[in-house]
Amino acid sequence: MVRRHSVRRSARTIAPSVDALLKNTAQATLLERNRLLARSIRYRSAYLDPLNHIQIELLKRHRAGETSRCSEVFIGQSTE
Repeated sequence: MVRRHSVRRSARTIAPSVDALLKNTAQATLLERNRLLARSIRYRSAYLDPLNHIQIELLKRHRAGETSRCSEVFIGQSTE
């Protein structure tokens, strides 16, 4: 719930800047004039999103003191 609220708040904060940028560049969407980069970012996200979720989970475990378990998950080795 907290994460969703933060994302919505961030989106509301960023929206006026994006709107101004689009107006000043006479574009309807971000990267409208650079379709190759837009496509590259879209495809890259499919690979990076799962890695970001893994990183978040490992950080949670590390902060909770589960460092040995993090090592097993991350490098496939037991620290015991």
